[in-house]
Formats: sequence, structure tokens, C-alpha cells
Amino acid sequence: NKKKILYVEWGGLGDHLQFSTLPEISSKNGYDFYMSHLSKFRNKQTLELIWETNPYFKGISEEPPNCGHGYTVIDSLNPEISLNRNWVDKIGFIETDLVNESKYPAIYYQPKLIEEFKDCLLVDLNGVHFKDNGYTYNWNLIKEHIESDITEKKYKNIYFIEPNDVNYSNARFDFTIGKPIHIKNIFDYADFIYSSKKFFTIWAGGSHLASAIKWKY
Repeated sequence: NKKKILYVEWGGLGDHLQFSTLPEISSKNGYDFYMSHLSKFRNKQTLELIWETNPYFKGISEEPPNCGHGYTVIDSLNPEISLNRNWVDKIGFIETDLVNESKYPAIYYQPKLIEEFKDCLLVDLNGVHFKDNGYTYNWNLIKEHIESDITEKKYKNIYFIEPNDVNYSNARFDFTIGKPIHIKNIFDYADFIYSSKKFFTIWAGGSHLASAIKWKY
């Protein structure tokens, strides 16, 4: 078969999820899909969750990449469709019979239901972009949204995800209620999101992972 060999310049969870519909679409268009050995991964578990569990993924290739960052022109995005769909179109797969038409990212790992998190609120306000101060959020407004939601709804428990790195910290205001939890690995993270009643997050990898989980599971 012909090959699509993807290069990903930035190694975050969301950075990889935007390409996650490509293996299945590639396969249905007569291509084998590989990841370039030059691609970046901030966390090896991103490779495990998004790619190695995908039945359409053929593996890592040492051949030159031919799609992705720097290999696909994507400077003119269509604002009417998702980022995943933009990549699909730009790489050349205009037609697809994929169920979600690349509206959402895709994962092939089936999250596990954790009874402890049923009927609970999960909050994750961490993000790698804080490290470079690239984004500014209105933390007071976010706090108001969360506290208003807590007041209006009945949750069995409220959990706040602790940052793995102080530079990614969500410690911009203090909550008087809620339990801090530590994420051991990316699969636990998917399980927690899947099991919780509601999930508050910012524009980071968790938001894209939640989209993939919600539409499929």
C-alpha cells in the first residue's frame, strides 16, 4: 500500500489528538498510516493511548515523513469545520465514511467506569502553555462558573486534579471545597473523565480527550 507518514512537531496530548482520525481514514483510502520517528512526544503515554491502541496504526517509520507539521499546507483553515477535519481535507482525504466525519478526535481505548467518580465533578485547570505564559485566563470568572455550578447542582464529590509540574499549576485561586487527586497515567485520566458527571477544563489536552471520549463512549 501507499503510505502516509505523519510528523508532529509539538508533543502534547492535544497536538496528537488533532491527527487521531487519520489512521482509519488513511486505511479506508488505501494507505498504510505510520508515525514518523522524528515526531515529538511530551509523554510516551500519548503514543500508547492515541496510536498504539489504534487498530489502523502501522507503527513508527524511519522513512521521510510526507504529511503533518511542515509537510501539509494548513494556513487557510475552514472555520466551519473542526481542526481534525481541516487536517483530513488538507492531507487529501476529502471524502470519508468515518462515523463522526472527523468532527471530534478519536481514541480506541475503552475507558473504564470508576464507581467512585460517578455523580462527581472533575476539574482540571492545568496546561503546558502556562510554562511559557502564552495564554491568559480570567481565573476569577472561571472560579465563578465552577462555584455557581457547584451551588446549583448536587455532586457526590468534587475533585481537582493536581499538576504534575508546578509550572503547569492551576493554583491561581483557592477552593474551599473539593479533593485534590493525582493522575498516575493517561489511561487513569481517560477513566476519570469518562466516569465523572461533569468535567471543567481549559483549552488543553484534557478538553480534546474529553471530546473524543464523549462522542464515542
